[in-house]
Amino acid sequence: MNTVRMTSAQLGALRSSLAADASRESAAILTAGFFENGRGVHLTVRGMVAASSGDYDERTAGGLRMSPLFLNRAIAAAERDGIALVMSHTHPHSNGRLQYSETDTRGERESYDTARRCLGERPMGSLLLGPDSMIGRVWMPDGRIESIGQLRVVDRHARFMRMGTRRAEPAAVDEGLYDRQIRAFGLDGQRVLAEIRIGIVGVGGTGSSVAEQLAREGVQSFALVDPDAFEPSNRTRMYGTDAGTKRRPKVEVVGDNIRRISPGSAVVESRADVVSQEALAILGECDVVFSCTDRHRPRAVLNELAHQLFIPVIDVGVGVDPGAGGGAFGASARVNLVSPSLPCLHCAGVISAERILAESLGPGDLADREKRGYISGMADDAPSVVSLTTIAAGLAVFLLKDVLFRVSRSDSCMVMADMADLTARTLSPRVRPGCACTLRAGMGGCMAMSAPQRGNGRR
Repeated sequence: MNTVRMTSAQLGALRSSLAADASRESAAILTAGFFENGRGVHLTVRGMVAASSGDYDERTAGGLRMSPLFLNRAIAAAERDGIALVMSHTHPHSNGRLQYSETDTRGERESYDTARRCLGERPMGSLLLGPDSMIGRVWMPDGRIESIGQLRVVDRHARFMRMGTRRAEPAAVDEGLYDRQIRAFGLDGQRVLAEIRIGIVGVGGTGSSVAEQLAREGVQSFALVDPDAFEPSNRTRMYGTDAGTKRRPKVEVVGDNIRRISPGSAVVESRADVVSQEALAILGECDVVFSCTDRHRPRAVLNELAHQLFIPVIDVGVGVDPGAGGGAFGASARVNLVSPSLPCLHCAGVISAERILAESLGPGDLADREKRGYISGMADDAPSVVSLTTIAAGLAVFLLKDVLFRVSRSDSCMVMADMADLTARTLSPRVRPGCACTLRAGMGGCMAMSAPQRGNGRR
């Protein structure tokens, strides 16, 4: 299904611009990144070129003709960022079914031909807004014109809204099985869980717990990414394992566990390093991604994916300080929502450029820098206990419900649970001026993410 993705602020600005004169047709042009995968073509809004009264050569209740200079301004903005256009206009007096007119199609074809000459082989989107509905389509470089089936509004909360008048068949839900949960989130909420695709990066103690909870809650489509194999020591905190579990890929162990809980589930199991284009292609087809890795470099790549592709990422962190000589036990669990318009993991101080660089070094250079005291805290054998990883996973899964269903009163994007004094609190980091997340927002696949091609990623 083709999608157009934007933040709530962008949608509000578009509607406000187009509603300035509700008696006549109005127009605006969005600039948008784009990417294509097995699920369709996806347009990620980056900016808007609003029309002033002087940008209309003709404008009535039933039609409009824009000045060529207006389109030229939008093309210049798209060319500057290396992205595409989404033509938008209204049918303010549309009664009944909203549909494009022949005049709309001729005008868009002319605009697309002009944009193609200037911008090259890029898709061009189109949105048509009526009094109470919206439809869309995308003009493809090969000449196809395809409908846009979904509008995604993604920031602190996420809404996946069908576009057009054709009603989709709702996902099948076993109402008896999920009765107690339906009482909490409603039947429509249960259908949302049945329809979304969840990515989980890292399926050890935290990731396997996230997978177990979501499978029991009715999520039916998963993409699991983890290059590691199960080791006997993982059994103390990894769900889906027991005394008979043999050494094999962790994604297979967790995938089998999901299917035991929910036999009809679709599970993609990938041993790719997340810092690779192979992994990003898999995760780019997900609706929400859980980051359950303890490394900064994979987190940085997922940080980019969230802001460029408008895919919410829920990052999970666990820290344990066993104390000295059996003294006070310090531990914490943290979850962050990373999403367009929200502070990224750099802004929140969760990841650092120094640690990302360290994790990119070869073993020899890394050992040398550790010996000289330039790098610390890189050990792979940090303390971990199942009770804490399960608490962290539970917080992350609950944050997903808040993203989808607004079940809390907080708009914070960061939650911390401190086991030392048994407290939990929310934090509200701010977007840092000039941070890379603002440069990547809405760029789609038009800006390369920091991951090499297959075979070049550090495992």
